[in-house]
Amino acid sequence: MKKIVRVAIYPVLLVSLWFVTPRSAHAEFVIDTFNDDQGFITVSGRPAGPMSATNTVAAAGAVGGERTIVVKREGTNAGYVQADVNLSVPGVLSYGSGASTIGRALVSWDGDSSGAINYTGLGGVDVTQGGVNTHLALKAQSDLGDELIVTFWTDAGNASATTIHVPGNEPNWANFLIPLASFVSVAGSGANFASVGAITMDIIGSYQPSLDLSVDVISVLNPSTVPEPSLIWLGCVGIVLLGIRKLLRHLVAQPQVETFR
Repeated sequence: MKKIVRVAIYPVLLVSLWFVTPRSAHAEFVIDTFNDDQGFITVSGRPAGPMSATNTVAAAGAVGGERTIVVKREGTNAGYVQADVNLSVPGVLSYGSGASTIGRALVSWDGDSSGAINYTGLGGVDVTQGGVNTHLALKAQSDLGDELIVTFWTDAGNASATTIHVPGNEPNWANFLIPLASFVSVAGSGANFASVGAITMDIIGSYQPSLDLSVDVISVLNPSTVPEPSLIWLGCVGIVLLGIRKLLRHLVAQPQVETFR
């Protein structure tokens, strides 16, 4: 009986060891998880025309420990433009504008709660984590389609940016992986990604009235070191099947008759 019990637990032990054995962790520099609440920042009503509102909150899941959002209404309408985090949709930054109303929202991460962008506020953080991380990663969705501009600032005079075209296929999420090497210099000699003082994301809602847009986790990572969940489960299944095969071969080769005393 002891042999059977011992062989039968091999698959369980193998799977357990797979989970507890140290494996090389993938590199990822998280800019924001959007899990920290930020109440509705809204501009609405008269007087019609341009109007803005700014809000800053502490955010443990964001680089620098804070997040600032500036919402702007553009054009001549008196409708609303608003943004929030983790309220309309859990774990998501949400932006919306009213009928015939256009606007935009600027999200900034600079470690400074003053509201104005501090272009060196992050103190020269290395988003590449020693050159390992190579891509900006985020998820976004929109009902009508829109653009995001993500900019990395080394200081006020040196920055690099990329424009992300979000398709209008809500509720489907679009996944974006943008090489840092493809960012375009928009100030000075461009950003040094190993020495970042601030990060901004501009939601360009001025192209479409009645726009809805959402952004999920934003980070910098190396996609070649991030394991696919499907591959992890496939590995588990393979290990379990291998253990069962060993068990069956053992039982066939050495049949056991059990008696109870």
